[in-house]
Amino acid sequence: MGMMLNDPAAQYLVTDAQRDLAIQQLSRSYGEGSIDEAELDRRLEMALRARNRSELNQSLAGLVRVRTGGVALPPMPARLPRPGLEPAGTSSENVGAGLVHLSGFFGFFLVPAIVKAASVRGSRVWWEASRALGLQLSTLVYGTLVFAAAVLLPFSGLWWTIFSAGCVAWFLLTIVGSARAFSGQRSFEGLERFMVVKPNPRVS
Repeated sequence: MGMMLNDPAAQYLVTDAQRDLAIQQLSRSYGEGSIDEAELDRRLEMALRARNRSELNQSLAGLVRVRTGGVALPPMPARLPRPGLEPAGTSSENVGAGLVHLSGFFGFFLVPAIVKAASVRGSRVWWEASRALGLQLSTLVYGTLVFAAAVLLPFSGLWWTIFSAGCVAWFLLTIVGSARAFSGQRSFEGLERFMVVKPNPRVS
């Protein structure tokens, strides 16, 4: 490591921006296959608990070159909104994230699936393509179950009402998810746990 152990700057307290950059680099290294899941968890814990630059640099040992007194990483356009693996997006990434949600009206789950496969795992567009895919597949699964109930079970009128309400909910969720993604927010806060396919950067 390019750091002098006796350098006083290494003992400076870590800033939020430096910690966010380190976490983002660890996420990138995991996505590139440089470290496995266990190593990622270990290094993330080190980065989150680091009090000074020396300790923060140790979480990046062997992954990037560290200069004296601080983390030498490429400048990032935005900070992470919270500790974790999901980065904030640039304006162009947010536009792409919003469009991938709108694509559900035309390609249903196919376009989000293609965008997810073509995106860098863990990127802003990847996350929102994963959420769009989760919404569309969940709509397909739940809609098929309700449709079958309306055809096969008693009280078909009730099931058809539920099916119609589900169609309206799908339309509104696609619009709301797109609008939130365009504005740089997570599209479906609190709804991901109900999806049949959930975003997970640790699963290809």
